[in-house]
Parts: sequence; C-alpha cells; structure tokens
Amino acid sequence: MAKITLGLPYKGSKAAIAEDIVKKLPPGGRILDACCGGGAFLMAAAMSLKWDSVVGNDLNKATITLLDAVLIHKGQIDYEHPAPCSRVDFYNSLQRIENGDFDIQDCLNKYCASFGNDGKTYLYGEQIEDYKLIAEKMLTAPTLSERRSNYRKFFDIMTKKDDDGRLQKLEFVQRLQSLERLERLERLERLERLDIFDIDYKGFDVVYFDPPYKGTNKYDFEFDHDRFYDLFKSLKTD
Repeated sequence: MAKITLGLPYKGSKAAIAEDIVKKLPPGGRILDACCGGGAFLMAAAMSLKWDSVVGNDLNKATITLLDAVLIHKGQIDYEHPAPCSRVDFYNSLQRIENGDFDIQDCLNKYCASFGNDGKTYLYGEQIEDYKLIAEKMLTAPTLSERRSNYRKFFDIMTKKDDDGRLQKLEFVQRLQSLERLERLERLERLERLDIFDIDYKGFDVVYFDPPYKGTNKYDFEFDHDRFYDLFKSLKTD
C-alpha cells in the first residue's frame, strides 16, 4: 500500500513521525490536538482507530479552513482543475487572510503556492513564474482546448535551445496518495479556532500539544511559552 502523505504542506510538519507519536499515546474516547497546525498528527490519530473521536484546534485561521475543507466539509476544493496562483494572486490572498475576509482559494494560495510551504513567500522566482504557470495550466485547465493551448506554449519552451544549443528543461513532481485509509477520517468530530488557554480540557481523555518552537519567527502568531508550561503542569496534576 502506498504511504499517505499526512496533513497539509506546513512549516514544522510532523508528517514523518506522526504515526510513531500516535503509537505511544494511550487509547481513549476523545483526543484533542490542541495545536494541530497542518494536521499531520490529527490525520494519524483519526486513522489509527485508537479513539472514538478526534478534535483539532489551532489559532491559524487559514490552516483550520483548509483542514475543514479537506477532512470534514468536503467538496469545497476543485482537485481536478485547481486554479493557478500568480505572484499577484498570492500576495492578494495573504492580504485578505490578514484582513479576515478570505475564502478557501486564498488559503490554498497561501500554503500550496508558497516556497517551502512557509505561507509567506511566493513559490516561483520571477524568471520562471510564467513558464511554471503555463505548465500548471497544461495539466489542470478545465477544458481540453485550454490544456492543448498551454501544451503548445509549453512545448515551445521545452524545445527552445539556449545559447549553447542545449534544450531548456522544467521539472515536475506528481504526488500519489492511497485513498483506502482516508475513510477512517470520518472519526474527526470537529475543528476549532480557539486559543489553547481558553479550551475546556475536561471532556478529553488525551490531549496532544505540539506548540510553536521557542526562539523561531517562522509562525504567524506569537506564543507564550511560559504560560503554556504553567498550563501543561496544571493538566498533569488534574
């Protein structure tokens, strides 16, 4: 069986170790992923069948919106014909998310069209942006006519020789996923956008924390680590 890529493309993702973490946690009725980020642990927990229901929470409104569209309220994303994201589209989306007036496409642009999935820097360099967007349209444009038109443009690029007589090349990566295990994601109960210090933890058998790393500026929010340690100690003694 092909290995599923867990979670959204996200800085600090635990996709590579999420299943190992799940194995070390005790089973129970409900589990809360209090800082679910890109959802890698959330998905691993849901697919493990160790808990009756799984709840995810995060302050990042863009990732919560994406996770909700992918895992719970499905049908919001066009996977077959995704809209290409230009540099202008990308930074307009970041601004709308910052203003709180955004849609699912803005969230897709933020993480799927950012370099290293950092949600801050546009994916393509200025010199190759046009070529890359043509390649995307060649593969995913909604009509056959559009795909053929972009294929001709792309073919012209691929067969164009540089000053040394060598063919120019562009790289593509196709990601395959197994859908068999994804049915288990129905165990996801809901997703929240709460501050972890405002959550009522009494209704959960297990709480998993993966807070932002201390001393890094790669996240969208400030995080009070001292207050978190006090919270963590209080939960351990309850």
